[in-house]
Amino acid sequence: MDSQFNAKVGDFGLARILIKPEELANMSVVAGTFGYIAPEYAQSIRVNEKIDVYSFGAVLLELTTGKEVNPGDEYSSLAE
Repeated sequence: MDSQFNAKVGDFGLARILIKPEELANMSVVAGTFGYIAPEYAQSIRVNEKIDVYSFGAVLLELTTGKEVNPGDEYSSLAE
């Protein structure tokens, strides 16, 4: 959000690679920003609605705490 509370898109994550609905169940590449992708997605590479819920929760946590989800350290995240 900017100073006028206008929403800004920060990361498209999975939206960049989701082309065909029939390919949603099985993906062969993990895409997204560390801290915003669900751990089970990184392990199983299976896409479902729970992954979006996890990402939304990460954004909500970031907005309410004022802290970055991934402060630059590739092995830590706000969710931990």
